[in-house]
Amino acid sequence: MSKGNWQLIENRNKIKVKAQENEITFKEYKLLDKEITKAARRDKNKWMADIAKEAEVAAEKGKTRKLYKLVNEICTKHKVANELPVKSTDGTLITTAEGKKDRWGEYFEHLLNRPNPEQQAVLEEGKSWLLDIKKDAITLNEVKQAIRKSKNNKALGVDKISAEMLKAGGDIIAKRLQKLLNQIWKQNKSPKQFKRGIIVKLPKKGDLRDPNNWRGITLLLIPGKVLCGILADRIRPATEKALRKEQAGFRPNRGCSDQIFTLRRIIEKSINKRYGIILNFIDFEKAFNSIHQESLWEILKSYGIPIKII
Repeated sequence: MSKGNWQLIENRNKIKVKAQENEITFKEYKLLDKEITKAARRDKNKWMADIAKEAEVAAEKGKTRKLYKLVNEICTKHKVANELPVKSTDGTLITTAEGKKDRWGEYFEHLLNRPNPEQQAVLEEGKSWLLDIKKDAITLNEVKQAIRKSKNNKALGVDKISAEMLKAGGDIIAKRLQKLLNQIWKQNKSPKQFKRGIIVKLPKKGDLRDPNNWRGITLLLIPGKVLCGILADRIRPATEKALRKEQAGFRPNRGCSDQIFTLRRIIEKSINKRYGIILNFIDFEKAFNSIHQESLWEILKSYGIPIKII
């Protein structure tokens, strides 16, 4: 809001008391009130135009993070979803802060601790040979490379250590982190701190009073992510040769756009040749939260991943 509009508001407040007793002053108050409304509308339009111009410049320069931030600033609803009541398991609304906190804890505890499947998949026997994956001690160069790959401006874990801090620490931080990671590597056990995280809930579509319409993400420690990055860099070259060619997700130089293009070409050819086609889309509910961890380890073994890595 501009300084001129604030001055108008101040003038209106001064005559507000007198307006109740004097008819002329009341008319003056109403005119001033309309003028403030028009000025506020002009200020808002100017603000939105400035934001749009800034977003356009950010898009031209490829600053996507700033672009999304500006778009959200305009489009995000002002109503704070976190202030809404939460539905209990029987559908009743919980309004107290302590009650909502307990309900969210109950919801995520149930979501992230699914019971074991009644019938587990039968996997092939593990490979008689192992993939050629490096199992030596973690080198300083690997630590530096993993730190360099860490993305900036990311939410922090419980330790409040950011990727920017690790990068600014240079060789000193890299050497200390190498020593810590090699202790973990030697003991074959991750510290409890690496497994602790802050669960942040993000709204999806639907009734936001229902916990099922929220998506939880866990903010883990950045040093722990450095270790994961090192393991991923060791595993990726070997597993690339073992994965089926149809898989595009989470692989370098591939993505959903490739799969969409392939599917579209198949549909176009089917239409041209007048062949029938059947498409089957499977959407697993809460897929990432429903993974049976023990089965995941067995799958990794069946691919030939060394026990040391698992």
